[in-house]
Amino acid sequence: MSERYFYPMFIEQLPNKQGYIGTFIDLNIEVSGKTLEELIDNSHDALDKCFDDGLTPKIKSSDPATLTPPNGQGMIIVEFDRIAYKEKHDKKTITKSVTMPA
Repeated sequence: MSERYFYPMFIEQLPNKQGYIGTFIDLNIEVSGKTLEELIDNSHDALDKCFDDGLTPKIKSSDPATLTPPNGQGMIIVEFDRIAYKEKHDKKTITKSVTMPA
């Protein structure tokens, strides 16, 4: 089973190659990362937070063919599979402390 979404993101490399900044135009969310891989991972975290707020599925993604990144920026399409993300990141450990009378 899959719950996949695709959102365009404008990306820009920071000066002196110190990392990247990405902006989801449809969601008005900005994320950063030291590498492109970290930027994508952080974008998945941000999208998950939007889903938890009930926001993301209601916002239709823009058609990338109609978008033009600002000068000096590029565009990528971020794929987000919410079910796969939850399976990977929602591992909860429950610890219960019990005190017994002597």
